[in-house]
Amino acid sequence: MKRASLVGFLLLAVLAVFYLQRKVYSNDEHERFHSGLSRLKRLDSAFNEDLLRVRFSLLGSYDVFLNYQEEMEQLVDGSLAIPSFVGPDSRADIEQTSRELAALLQTRRRSFERFKSLNAVLSNSRRYFPVAVDELTRRLTASNQADQELGGIIQTLTRVLFTHTSSQDPLPAEDLATPGLISAWSARHPDHTETALASSLAQHARTLLDGQNELNALTRQLLSLPTAHEIDRLSQLYEKDLTGALRRTGQYRELLYALVLVLAGVIGYALWALRASNHSLEQRVSQRTADLQRENAERQRAETELANSLSVLQATLESTADGIVAIKPTGEVVNYNTQFVNMWGLSPEVLKQRDTMQMTAFVASQVKNEEQFVQRITQLLSAPPADAYDVIELKDGRTFERYVKAQQVDGKTLGMVANFRDVTARRQAEIELGKVYSQLLDTSRQAGMAEVATGVLHNVGNVLNSVNVSATLVADQVRRSKVTNVGKLSELLGQHREDLASYLVNDPKGRIIPAYLATLSEELTKEKTTIITELESLQKNIGHIKDIVAMQQSYAKTSGVVETVSIPDLIEDALRMNAGSLARHDVDVVRDYHARPVVTLEKNKVLQTLVNLVRNAKYACDESGRTDKLLTIRTTADEQSVTIAVIDNGVGIPAENLTRIFAHGFTTRKHGHGFGLHSGALAVKELGGSLTAHSDGAGRGATFILKLPYKAETSL
Repeated sequence: MKRASLVGFLLLAVLAVFYLQRKVYSNDEHERFHSGLSRLKRLDSAFNEDLLRVRFSLLGSYDVFLNYQEEMEQLVDGSLAIPSFVGPDSRADIEQTSRELAALLQTRRRSFERFKSLNAVLSNSRRYFPVAVDELTRRLTASNQADQELGGIIQTLTRVLFTHTSSQDPLPAEDLATPGLISAWSARHPDHTETALASSLAQHARTLLDGQNELNALTRQLLSLPTAHEIDRLSQLYEKDLTGALRRTGQYRELLYALVLVLAGVIGYALWALRASNHSLEQRVSQRTADLQRENAERQRAETELANSLSVLQATLESTADGIVAIKPTGEVVNYNTQFVNMWGLSPEVLKQRDTMQMTAFVASQVKNEEQFVQRITQLLSAPPADAYDVIELKDGRTFERYVKAQQVDGKTLGMVANFRDVTARRQAEIELGKVYSQLLDTSRQAGMAEVATGVLHNVGNVLNSVNVSATLVADQVRRSKVTNVGKLSELLGQHREDLASYLVNDPKGRIIPAYLATLSEELTKEKTTIITELESLQKNIGHIKDIVAMQQSYAKTSGVVETVSIPDLIEDALRMNAGSLARHDVDVVRDYHARPVVTLEKNKVLQTLVNLVRNAKYACDESGRTDKLLTIRTTADEQSVTIAVIDNGVGIPAENLTRIFAHGFTTRKHGHGFGLHSGALAVKELGGSLTAHSDGAGRGATFILKLPYKAETSL
């Protein structure tokens, strides 16, 4: 045994020496360096891929490129530690390659800053260009030759810009000269009302065409930087030394395996000898242990039975807040707990008698209906039911619930257990809850009307913007009017009143007056037409404001009144109240009316719900960041009810929020109050309908389904 121990210690010493020598290759260092190289490759590839995507973006975010650049620079500058097993020659090559890669990264940083600045300038012109084209096209008239010529130039310029922005190839010289066509048109028509806007459009087009070539050159320069080649070179230099380190590590590992096998044999022999020496001792211990286990099992069984009996009795009587009493069929009280005594205020004298009828006579004076209370106790004693339940009201304002359970063994009734529970606080809480619920309904209705009023204010504000534009245009037209030339012409004619005929025929200035009068008449006619058009638009917008306010006032006056209304008309009212906000956020509306039913209900409740659903859909579309924001309203009907589905392609609703979205106070918007949907669901429920939500998950849009009966229920 001693010799085996000595051999084992010697083998452990040799094994330790080889273990210390095994660190020719460090797996942790390899993993860190290898993962760093892999990360560099992924970052470099992601930079180039995202660069191509953001090349055509109007609103590109450049933070991700800065993150790529900073992380790659950190890896190259110090985070990419060279493993210790790399030789001196390879280490020097790796360090040199790292410095060259760092220089390339600095070059890419400088080029990208220029790319970002230039792309930002071009993005501004891209945003302005279609707006200016739409505005200018709207103002042009088909009957005017100059307007037709300008419209054709704009179409040509739009086609050239679309071709240029969707391709990286240089455009022909004639396409690049397209903005000059607008400048030439402006020179031919210096007095045209749209000359300034056309010149601004030409300037932005020229910026887009000239800047796009430079942007393409920067893109090619950024993509041509040989960063991937330098990273691959780092990998090749590293893998050359890694192969040798792995070979040496494998040799040491084989020696370690051999020593481990020998040591395992020595340990096995030692264990066999130890087991043989302890065998006799284990037999004696096992015999004694078996004797002790039998004795302990018998004692524990007896203690367990006693403990179970005591715990059942104790749990039944004292571990509950209810008052409990056990009664035999003869009326004898078997047992009771302290809570039962305290609830009924039983005196020690009555408790000593242990008689149910005496206890009943003692406590009957505390109950409001004494006669009924005594009769019920007598009935329970004469024919104990399997289960019974009663509510007992006391004169001091307390309320008890009584639960009676029969005690049966083998189908034979041995008595019953009565459980008394004080539910006074719960009853009072239910009353208070009813009051709070009523207040909540009022608050929710007010909040819903506030939502409608907010929508009205938004729409009025948007219409006022149009009013302001029309008024400004009329004022500018009046300031630029040539009507003042009439006064000058009158003054000139007054100076030659005596020889007016000779002046108009013989004088050079006088001879051009008739032609000038014709031109002036034409200009004044155009001014009159423009001013009348803008005044009609102004009058129409003011009427729109009046309609919006009148519609809100009509709904406010009819609150609580049941009316027969058209569902599409209600939907259109809700859309008009949100029209300005929908237009401002570029949300398209699709009306999918499969049915146009007429229903009888409180239309203000349905309106406030629809306004809130449309507004929520608009927020969901806007927060998604999509360019194709879409709101669809679909109506269907069957024999019993009408269904309105409000469908958006916005941010969607996570599955965990679908069960909470109608809860009071729940909201996912930063400035939301959390009871718009809650109040809407309550209002629809009062009408006998329902409001439900469905979504396939975040980013996949949502559908809110409003279901209404043809004739709404009236709630008191």
